[in-house]
Amino acid sequence: MVVSRANITHQWLYQLSLWAVRRPLSAILIPFVTIFIIAYSTLTKLPHDNVFMDHYLSKIELAVDVSGLSPNYSMAQLWISRGNDGNILRKGALMETLAVQNKLLEDVLETCEVTCVETPYQLWNSSLELLSRDPYPLRTLNSKIDEIPHNSLRNALKVNGYFTSAQTVVVNVLTPADNQIFLRNSLNDNVAKLSKLSNSTGYQFFHSSANTGDNFETLLKVDVESATRQDLLWAMLIGLFSALQFWKHFNRVTMVNSKLGVCAALAAQIVLSVAASNTLTIFFFGKRGDAIPFPLRWFPILMISSCGLLERLSNTSGSAFADGPLLPDSNTGSDSDNASTPSYIDASVHSSFSLCRTVMISLLSSVILFPFNRRTSIYLAFAFVSCIVVQALAFTAILSSDYNRLKKPERPFESTNGEANDTSLDDERAHTSKFSLTAYLWSILNGNTTIYSHCISVVMFSQYLTNLRYHLVRSSSSLVDILLHWRFSKLALFKTSSSVSLVEGDSILQLVLAHHKTGTYYISWSADDRILALKNGLSSFRNGQQGLIDAFQMPLVSSYKFDLYFFLEITVILVLVSSVALLVVQTLFDKLQAWPQLKERSTKQREANFSHGSSSHLNPHNSPSFHAKELSRGGHTLDIMGIYTSESPFIMSVGLDRRLLIWSPLSNPVPLPTEIPLNRQLWPVLTAVTSSNGNFTAVFGKSGRISCWSRESLKFIWSMKLDLSNVHVLESFFRTKTRPAFMKKQARSALKHQARQDVPANALKRRGSNASISSTKSASSATPAFASKYEDKTSLLDTGDTEDIELVLITTDGDIHAVDIKGDVKSSKVTNSAFPLVSCKRLVTPRVNDRLIICDTEGEVFISTVVNNKWRPRRLVLVRNSFNRGQKLMTPATLMHHTNQEQEGKIGSSSSSTNGIISTLLIPFVGMLLLVKSNEADLVDAQTGTVIKTFKLANYMPGSLRIFHDQPTHCKFCGSASVSTFSIAYTERYTSTLVLSTFKLESRTKTSICLRVERDPREIRCLGLESVVEKKYWLPDIDKWDSTDNNVIIGIKKKEKDFATISGSKSMMRSASEGIKAGELRLRGRLESRSMKPSKSVEYNIHDIWEGWTMTANGLVTYYKIPAGINGLLTNRIGSFEKFGAKAMVAAFGNVMKLFYLGHEELIMAPDGISPNEEESGLKFVNKRRQRLSDKKVSINYEQF
Repeated sequence: MVVSRANITHQWLYQLSLWAVRRPLSAILIPFVTIFIIAYSTLTKLPHDNVFMDHYLSKIELAVDVSGLSPNYSMAQLWISRGNDGNILRKGALMETLAVQNKLLEDVLETCEVTCVETPYQLWNSSLELLSRDPYPLRTLNSKIDEIPHNSLRNALKVNGYFTSAQTVVVNVLTPADNQIFLRNSLNDNVAKLSKLSNSTGYQFFHSSANTGDNFETLLKVDVESATRQDLLWAMLIGLFSALQFWKHFNRVTMVNSKLGVCAALAAQIVLSVAASNTLTIFFFGKRGDAIPFPLRWFPILMISSCGLLERLSNTSGSAFADGPLLPDSNTGSDSDNASTPSYIDASVHSSFSLCRTVMISLLSSVILFPFNRRTSIYLAFAFVSCIVVQALAFTAILSSDYNRLKKPERPFESTNGEANDTSLDDERAHTSKFSLTAYLWSILNGNTTIYSHCISVVMFSQYLTNLRYHLVRSSSSLVDILLHWRFSKLALFKTSSSVSLVEGDSILQLVLAHHKTGTYYISWSADDRILALKNGLSSFRNGQQGLIDAFQMPLVSSYKFDLYFFLEITVILVLVSSVALLVVQTLFDKLQAWPQLKERSTKQREANFSHGSSSHLNPHNSPSFHAKELSRGGHTLDIMGIYTSESPFIMSVGLDRRLLIWSPLSNPVPLPTEIPLNRQLWPVLTAVTSSNGNFTAVFGKSGRISCWSRESLKFIWSMKLDLSNVHVLESFFRTKTRPAFMKKQARSALKHQARQDVPANALKRRGSNASISSTKSASSATPAFASKYEDKTSLLDTGDTEDIELVLITTDGDIHAVDIKGDVKSSKVTNSAFPLVSCKRLVTPRVNDRLIICDTEGEVFISTVVNNKWRPRRLVLVRNSFNRGQKLMTPATLMHHTNQEQEGKIGSSSSSTNGIISTLLIPFVGMLLLVKSNEADLVDAQTGTVIKTFKLANYMPGSLRIFHDQPTHCKFCGSASVSTFSIAYTERYTSTLVLSTFKLESRTKTSICLRVERDPREIRCLGLESVVEKKYWLPDIDKWDSTDNNVIIGIKKKEKDFATISGSKSMMRSASEGIKAGELRLRGRLESRSMKPSKSVEYNIHDIWEGWTMTANGLVTYYKIPAGINGLLTNRIGSFEKFGAKAMVAAFGNVMKLFYLGHEELIMAPDGISPNEEESGLKFVNKRRQRLSDKKVSINYEQF
């Protein structure tokens, strides 16, 4: 059923449901937290007061026909006041007022047969001794405020909800009507005695203005109805029967994964709705007055809420949720088999609209047909409104999230081809052909029909029975009764039950309810029957007795004040409740979303492990182990905050102890780290950047201070201040400035001439064979450090390259700053964009000048290329679907001179499609970039702007996206660069699951992905990324990971307790690689047995908590042990984690860093491994370039230059 957009209510509900599906966390938290805050006052009083169960219901009104009626009781009042400027709640004033009260009631309680006396001093049993022993009487009064009579303190002031001052105390005395004259005479006698002491006490006393023989002016009728044990028993049976009926119906209409979770949400909604309605009703009507019957407090809310949920489950179970729940017309984009299935949004709107209709009918019945009193009607109105809000928002989001975890064939009312069944679970035609009351009741008992099938009728019937049961205290009449008996004087539907003032009526009700049960009582009462005691301020009242009474009565209600502390507490509570609710809901979402996937993967993994049949696959002791180096000697004393790596063989670490250390992990043994002294201006450290050879290090402070550290001089060579108040640094790196060719030749000849003069005589001798062989080794590998240390100035070579080093900074405002070795700054604009920048990355490609890939807030992409040490920007126009269509080759020149109208439209559309770019990833060697958006990523050629392929991404964790490939080779057909695999990996946002997408060709002859096909429309011989096949692999419960240069992912995760039930990748194995021989395994085991000594601490052993793992591009996962090392594991949580070199990783465990790697230590800084196609055609210029780079020897010891 597609909801019509013409109806305003449907449009509002449609937008509400659409927002709930798109933002489930907000849709769940906002209504529940709001209602919880409103209900907080009632929920906190549950352990102390039965706010949901009034055992006594009452009604008070004036007796109209008093002929022949005799009162049962008489009530008198004592008013004691200290005047306009007095505070009666001070301890001295409390004791003085209590003494006056006891004197006024002297001999009255014993001789007059008083039924009840209500006074604020009953907290101390009206004893002066107990009151004097209490050091803080005001605190006692506020802590037990519910135990004293309401409105017994007049002209009171409340600050933050607590009494701070009051001027008048009211004492109520209830006595049988036969003793009313004797009571009045006794009180007048006591007043006469105290009036003689007015000069010493300061109190002025006024006796009752009524004569002893006069009748009282007012006769009050008080009706009291008590809830018996049978009523409570029936309520429990009805609640149990309703729960059983709900569970039967719930199991028939639902197929959600988390049934208990949905039921718990419903129970929470009912409890919070009842509590919030009770709080609002007390706020508008006070704590007493017209009471609400216990059945009407919960049963209508229970029926309406349960019926709304069941109908929502029935309507949305067969909806086409997977075909696009966020689209308004989801049926148009689906296949023909699913054309008749309604969308989830439309089904949810239909359910919400039906719930609104049910609520309106139930509310009208409680107001017009079966009203009890005004308080009950308002209470139900609040409860029904909260029910609609929670059902329309929270349960729409809850069910949408739950249905997202179901596979399509598992959804109820939906066949395998996607068609929805039209069978209704409450279709009574399957059970009976014509209506019969006996058959209907029998069907209810059999479970074929439930009471929730006729929710409105059941609610009306319960209201009728409740009104019939408590008719004695019912104060409202139905519209039908008024019309039948022509009593139009009672047409006011919300007529109050009492014509007595709120304050006096409340006092009278408390007196009667305290000592009496069901029945009707008549109480004689007059406003003139009061004893007034006033201290000071008598001269202010010269208008007689009535003016004095008015002074006592005004104002009747308390005044309220709130200070800053109160609002601070409210803000803290709101933040705390919202944070806890967000944490709980987020945790539940994570577990519920991950549970089905983990269960499926665990089943598949158990089947895969069983098919292998080898016990070594399940035995963790047969797994190989990582090689490890521990960086702790001379290190940090507190936890490590950040780790920074670069192309150099050094690692920088920043700790909480405000130390910046530089380590040389490739030296054997590892030397002590070199500390860079940090002043206050550089702390805290934002980041640190090192040059490719490690000779220069730039440290960035949070205050904007940037300093450059020289490895040669071991000091800061320059420092500058950058204003980072409104901007921040996007990218920073060291680069070597280019020089003209003739200047390079002059410098090279000068160096050769100086070198000949410095060469010693023995160096001209013939070298041996060993020296010749050792000179061919690559210096990029871990060769022994040079013998000369930095302090030896004679051994340093004056290369002159340091003069050409500069630090380049790019900020978000589009400025680029170049700082040379002397500290001189040159600033310019890196782009011609008028908008702030959001991303900037340096792209280094062979035989191409350095480039910067820049994105601004509008989604525009810019390429800035360095030419003669100046950055030349240009806008990169993204071109889609322009390859292999007979068009000319796309180059920057042709893109800037398009004149065809079709191309202009295509450019405009491509520009608009770049909006929403979140981050940028680079593929340096082949000159490509990946523009990442929220749920997709575009692979773009940096030279031409051609969009090669668009990848679909799941909800990934920000900063976890990685893109990698194997070593490029020559294509066999065109000679261009090609790769055999292309992979994208990321961590799911809420499940901590690694997702790996690998793209490969399945052709038998063309096995390499040619990177020229999509960039050259003339190329038709090769297969590119448009012909690849995507394969996905998952690895759950990972902690830290990163991709390496060997086309492998390496990481660390916590060990599973039971290896037989480990869920992991589809192609996972827990063993060594198949190519390792058994002899090599035995040799490695003997060598590592010495280093695998357990730590003294049994609880914190790294090999008992963590394990390493690698994942290939084909999804094969291998697990590795982690050596314990010297210090073991200082913490059970991994801190910073960074990639180091080509295939190593460094992780921080507290204040200790550990370097993990596989294979030989000499190959850490250079990628090893052979591409599948390298034997046939290798990129020769790549190997030559590597050989040229290897000639520049770099010391692996930071202190040896």
